[in-house]
Amino acid sequence: MDRNTLLLQILALSIILVVLFLLRMWLLARKKPAVASSSVDSPPTTALSPPTTSTGAARTRARATSRPPPRETVAPEGLLATLKGHAGPITGASFSPDGSLFITTSVDRTMRVTHMETLRSSSVQTVRVNLPLDNASACAFTADGHFAALALENSHQIALYDMSPLASHRAPVRFPSRPPTGSPSSISSARSASSQPPRTGTCLANLETAQVRLFDLAASPDGRYLAAGSWLSDVKIFESRLAKDRVTIEGFPVTMYLKGHPTAVYSVSFSAASQRMATIGKDDTLRVWRIADRELAGKHWTEPEQLRLYSVNPTGCPAPSLPPRVCLSPDGLRVAAAFGSNITLYDTRAETATPFATYPESGPVTHLLWSPDGHMLASWTDGGRAVRFWKADL
Repeated sequence: MDRNTLLLQILALSIILVVLFLLRMWLLARKKPAVASSSVDSPPTTALSPPTTSTGAARTRARATSRPPPRETVAPEGLLATLKGHAGPITGASFSPDGSLFITTSVDRTMRVTHMETLRSSSVQTVRVNLPLDNASACAFTADGHFAALALENSHQIALYDMSPLASHRAPVRFPSRPPTGSPSSISSARSASSQPPRTGTCLANLETAQVRLFDLAASPDGRYLAAGSWLSDVKIFESRLAKDRVTIEGFPVTMYLKGHPTAVYSVSFSAASQRMATIGKDDTLRVWRIADRELAGKHWTEPEQLRLYSVNPTGCPAPSLPPRVCLSPDGLRVAAAFGSNITLYDTRAETATPFATYPESGPVTHLLWSPDGHMLASWTDGGRAVRFWKADL
């Protein structure tokens, strides 16, 4: 290709671009609205003129008017209070025996102690105790309520914290803004077992359950029975057998079987008097049992009696991601079951299997806990950072 041909092609391309530019300008000029000429003799054209508001502003205003108003958060019926404060998922919780204190532990390496008398007030009194370089995977009050035992996950130790100074406080005591560190000199007077002289314990027995896989383990409040829920259908109940001095433990023989579930038993629970039990299994049934009184070793014992049978999944919903949970009230007359994110409460004295209360949780429920007086039920979910308290009265 010679030089002249190249120049002609460039010139032709330039002419085409100029023509296209002029055509575009002409089309834009035609789209502009004509401005009405103002004349003294001409009538006003205000009513026929197009609106002066721009298209973008009109669309923005239309979107603003069509946007639904923000929905107000309505508390579920029966919810008494929600206890928040932890920066991570809750790992354990426990009521003191008299119900005056409530402790929670979390992966945020803290224990929070709440005065229950201020739970439903505008200013909840809570003491935060920092756990040094560790977090608790479980917690529980001792029977006298003077100490809280925490199972430390990383150090594999059990720490004991003195709760008696906190139990003596009453509203409106104001705690310092700086949280206690958990040292013996702190306001909580917390005493860790690791700071005391080391103590050794004696293993009383190794219980062979022969039940393939254990799902739950519960001890009766009187310290007499130990029940295990497993992959097998029968619930084994071990009993601590005492010697003649009524102090020394001779062994833990299997003295009872709860037979009724056709398959695995996920959760077991005792009443406060250790006379009743509740179980919930893979068959989506909740069963309440009466345990016969057994005072003398070697006495002929009758089998436990099944009192009630409830279906916790009457609609046949798919199995939840976590196993269901069950918790028997202290008086043994009410039972709570958690199936997925739903909590149902039953009256064991009623002949019908209809729950007297149903509460929705925010996620799969992992734990249920009755207050010592039986007036409220505490629950928390998998990965949840708050504990909810529900009305549990009939």
